[in-house]
Amino acid sequence: MTRMSRRSFMAFTGALAASMGLPRQMLAPALAAPTQPADVPTTLRETIRQSTTGNKAYRTLRTAAGEPFIARTDLMTSAPAAGRVGQRRSLGYFGHTSDIHVQDTQSPSRLEPTNAFSPTLFPGTCRPQQAMSLFVQAQMVQAFSDAAYSPVTGAPMAAVLNTGDSADQISNLETRWYIRIMDGVPVMADSGTPGVYEGVEAWPEATYAYHPDDPSGDMWGPFGFPSVPGLLEAVVTTEVTSPGMPAPWYSVFGNHDVLFNGFAGQDDSLRSLATGGVKYWSFQSWALDMFTGMSLDPSPLQRALDYGRQQFGLIGGFKRVASDPDRKLLQGQDFMAAHFEDTGGGPGPVGHGWTQQNLDDNTTFWTADVGEHIRLFGLDTCNRVVGADGAVPRTSSTGSRRACRPVWSRTSWPSS
Repeated sequence: MTRMSRRSFMAFTGALAASMGLPRQMLAPALAAPTQPADVPTTLRETIRQSTTGNKAYRTLRTAAGEPFIARTDLMTSAPAAGRVGQRRSLGYFGHTSDIHVQDTQSPSRLEPTNAFSPTLFPGTCRPQQAMSLFVQAQMVQAFSDAAYSPVTGAPMAAVLNTGDSADQISNLETRWYIRIMDGVPVMADSGTPGVYEGVEAWPEATYAYHPDDPSGDMWGPFGFPSVPGLLEAVVTTEVTSPGMPAPWYSVFGNHDVLFNGFAGQDDSLRSLATGGVKYWSFQSWALDMFTGMSLDPSPLQRALDYGRQQFGLIGGFKRVASDPDRKLLQGQDFMAAHFEDTGGGPGPVGHGWTQQNLDDNTTFWTADVGEHIRLFGLDTCNRVVGADGAVPRTSSTGSRRACRPVWSRTSWPSS
């Protein structure tokens, strides 16, 4: 009990003992004793291991024994004291999550066709599990809820820290989906045509993608990936639910929250592609659209041709999909501002670290006090020009860096 004097403690326990009909001598030691460890499902209880091995093979998982704490006697000047386990206290019990990468895999702006050119040159642009990212996040939040009390001391979770890359492609939908799952608000992982999956996993032409209905004709089938008929339909018709985080949660920027796909800026043509009705499955067609003079010739005529190619599919190697304005790409303060949305759920706080002053001043660093003895610092070290490497600015204001605002260059790609 923080800031409670001995006199106050005795008065409190006396009043409480009287109300419960218990001797003060019995109740006071119980309140002063260490909290007991909570029996919660963490890696202290059990771990997850591979049940199959082999390179380039589908691998299944199994549960295994937990991993207990190990005393680092090499860092100590004396042997661990006997009975220390029963005397432990929590200075702070925190949860931590990072790189959630919630994905709207039906978005036309995704880079999936690059997998047809080289699965290793652009890793992560078309993963077999990508359509289920929101379901994975919901299970992660459930795990936090299950571990709301420390398995070591029994202390309640004080806060959850989310350290970036929450949305995969700086998408409006991805960002709002992730926030609502953190808050325990149901979400449908669907965009475009309601209840119909419009993405490369459903199109047999895209042999670089995993087709759960029948993977025999794609690159994943020979690796032993299973057939799961109806999976894609279930993805877009099943409401995703979570209990919400058990403690106030705080967030910061990751490179995927400030740059498209984590390494590049965006221009009008890319933003138009994201909300439009044409989605490419062919690498050749996608590359032709991406590289045909869009950044080299900014004339009104060239922009009109760019728009025509994207909206009317003048190249081929594409599918018609439903346009969706909610797929818009976020810009500037949008990601930060999304955290002020009242979702109707969640433990807060409003802004999740960021404050109204951050929005007013266009600053991205924040501080927050958790209890009376712990202060959190949210730092923004994202590179807002190009590339995934971080940068430490001279000032915390994004406004001061507007001169180097990133521009999506279709002729410049990362080397790794």
